[in-house]
Amino acid sequence: MDIKKGIFVILLLINSFSWAQEFTIFSVNGKGKIIRGKEESPAMVRSFLEISDKIKLEKNSEIILIHKNLISIKINKAGTYTIKELSAKAMKMDKDPKSAYLEYVWKEFTKPHKDVEKYYREHMKAKGAVNRGSCSSPLMVSPADASLIKPGAITFLWNKDKSAYRISIFDKSEEGKLLLEIVVKDLDSLTILTNSGIFKKDQKYYWVIQDMETEQCYRYSFEVMSESKRLSIQKEVEEKFGNTEDPLILVQKASYYEQIGWFEEAEVLYHLAVEKSGNNDTYLQIKALFLARIGRLDSARQIWH
Repeated sequence: MDIKKGIFVILLLINSFSWAQEFTIFSVNGKGKIIRGKEESPAMVRSFLEISDKIKLEKNSEIILIHKNLISIKINKAGTYTIKELSAKAMKMDKDPKSAYLEYVWKEFTKPHKDVEKYYREHMKAKGAVNRGSCSSPLMVSPADASLIKPGAITFLWNKDKSAYRISIFDKSEEGKLLLEIVVKDLDSLTILTNSGIFKKDQKYYWVIQDMETEQCYRYSFEVMSESKRLSIQKEVEEKFGNTEDPLILVQKASYYEQIGWFEEAEVLYHLAVEKSGNNDTYLQIKALFLARIGRLDSARQIWH
């Protein structure tokens, strides 16, 4: 599995953006100043930096900048830096696994979300899990599309607005052969053991859930992994990201786990990023957005800002 294809997470609130602006400040630990002409102002999260600006960093401080080219630069040595020089450095750097993650940062910068439920529904719409035309669907939460299911059990989770639904599971490798169809009432989840005899290891499936009256047009794929594949993926992730306490790297690692459907691992890392950042507002919002994406809206509202 290529991790470079796998990192995503959605982030932050911001009011405006212009491509004349070279950087935005992602995080600040300690003290720094933005120098613009003859004026100085405190370096703050979400501030934009123009090509003619300078940034002054004090001792025992650290600032992470995000360039418009989707590159992050960390400065942690006291001194004065010109944005022109930092931008030139960023333009020469190759994009890494963080670039996909940082692309979502820019999207949040240009179009911030102010409401948990609206954000959640827009996220699910982008994933193809909302009502369109004559199609009907509860919002399918888990397993998310392209999830990798660990050995043990698989829980199908949806946000229901009707009393009865039909859940169907198909074998993707056998031209959509129907493997299981169950009608459930007054439920929003169904758990099936991966060794129940329905699933084969390292094989792909997809699931569909629809109400009893209308057709569901969307479906999510998933793969039930063997234990050897699970260990291989975990090893690859650990080798790529390492055992780090850097909040930025922690959320990158978390976002990869989130994409492959390992929500428990992702939540632990998002929470750890908040702790290691000293409850920084940026990282609290990252966690809130994650909770909203997996349908835990009440928990997201408690820290949304």
